[in-house]
Amino acid sequence: MKLLLLTIASAFALNTYSQAPTIQWQNLIVGNNVDAVNKTIQSTDGNFYSVGSTLSTAGNLSNYHGGWDAWISKIDVNGNFVWKKPIGGSNTDYLTDIIQTNDGNYLASGTSYSSDGDLLSIPYSTTPKNIWLIKFNDTGILWEQRYGGSGDGGFSTNSHLIEATNGDLHVFANTVSNDGDIINSHSNGMNENDIVYFKLSSNGTILSQKNYGGSDDDNFYSATLTSDGGIAILGRSRSTDFDVSQHLAAAGFYDTWIFKIDNTLNIVWDKSFLAPYNDKSATCVKELGNGKIMFSSCISNNGIDGTLNVLSANGNLIWQKNYGGSGMDRIDDFIELNSNKIICSGYTYSNDGDITNNVLGDAIWLIEVDSVGIINNQSLYGGSMQENGAKLTKTIDNQFVLSGGTSSIDHDVVNPYTWNCFCEEAWIFKLNMNTVGIHEKQLTNTLSIYPNPANEVIHVNTSTSLTNESYNIVNTLGQTILNGKLENEHSTIDVQTLESGIYFLQIGGKQTQSTKIIKN
Repeated sequence: MKLLLLTIASAFALNTYSQAPTIQWQNLIVGNNVDAVNKTIQSTDGNFYSVGSTLSTAGNLSNYHGGWDAWISKIDVNGNFVWKKPIGGSNTDYLTDIIQTNDGNYLASGTSYSSDGDLLSIPYSTTPKNIWLIKFNDTGILWEQRYGGSGDGGFSTNSHLIEATNGDLHVFANTVSNDGDIINSHSNGMNENDIVYFKLSSNGTILSQKNYGGSDDDNFYSATLTSDGGIAILGRSRSTDFDVSQHLAAAGFYDTWIFKIDNTLNIVWDKSFLAPYNDKSATCVKELGNGKIMFSSCISNNGIDGTLNVLSANGNLIWQKNYGGSGMDRIDDFIELNSNKIICSGYTYSNDGDITNNVLGDAIWLIEVDSVGIINNQSLYGGSMQENGAKLTKTIDNQFVLSGGTSSIDHDVVNPYTWNCFCEEAWIFKLNMNTVGIHEKQLTNTLSIYPNPANEVIHVNTSTSLTNESYNIVNTLGQTILNGKLENEHSTIDVQTLESGIYFLQIGGKQTQSTKIIKN
């Protein structure tokens, strides 16, 4: 019999979502066709700026230009739109990333094929470069520029921006070109994408540029600066040559591909991982506080699972964990809060495996994991129709804003507008994380729980000060499954009715201590 000793104030204690984080405010970009939000940031003055794309010709955006329009919005701290407007011309225009720059203005990146509207100063017809940067503030556009070449390059639905402390800009996208701003393409005229990197000055002048990939198709997803001055870049690859040292999938199929470059833009290491089918196989990469690199991806596992992967600074795999059920599940974003808490966001179509009591069907999925990937908490958001992936924004007041897609008008989704095409609408909502978790009970007593894992019963040995304290056993969604009282110093709890999995034993009244237990 294994005895697990836990001190009440122990670092092994885990909080659970006794109440799921509640929606504090929400708003939508809606219309008569698809409206998508790609990124939300909070500015230093507390307001929120979002970018996305729309096909709607009528809705709560006015002055539609035609085709796919990009859009930018400003939301105040209470969730109300200050302004929102389409950006672009009569052809296809996307904005996929936004940052606040060191000078207090804003920079967005995306793709543009238009030659009119807001693109009159840099028409695609005379400057056939599709990677699009636009710098703006609340009064209007400060400057915009195109980058790329004459091929169908820069169709960058996954473009990304990072500003260095000195004001230089790191820009990542895709290109099939081998002229204009693009040199040394790997595809040799075969019309396959390379991942392209630009280093720009604060006013948009190209300082350096380099392509990465092989002779087949390679796509960019995400990038992060590393503490040693390098950059970790995440994407997918069908290539078997040039920069790609290993390909695991069958010919014609993609691997998830991650590589690191140094400050001279040379590749230090690269790694490939199996990916599901030809879908978007990876989503986000960030450096953790301990210098390790985490990235989110997907894998085929009785459906599609979201996956967290942690690598050493040298690119060696430390751990990899899959999350989800038998449906399609994905982790789109994550933020490290401390050395043992990472908040992840994505979506789930499952109601089994790691997901239980999913009454929504398709739902936005919020997960909290610890430093080795064990799920501590999770919650679901959405309505009776389809929800799509969600990006995270940590707010100044230590809450979270999620930006995703919804086709619903019920349950968590409040749509006060008259438009709804029951297709994807851009849904931006703020969660009140203060409703989450259980406060530690500041006691010095020692508690022993055994066996753990358990089959039929667990024995709880306490000192007399915990006698008659109430207990709850809750699942990972924070739902109470069993409850009762500790009758004496040596109590027994029957857990035969619990399904196999992870639970939390909560002991106490208003201030509750939570400890993980495992049912075999």
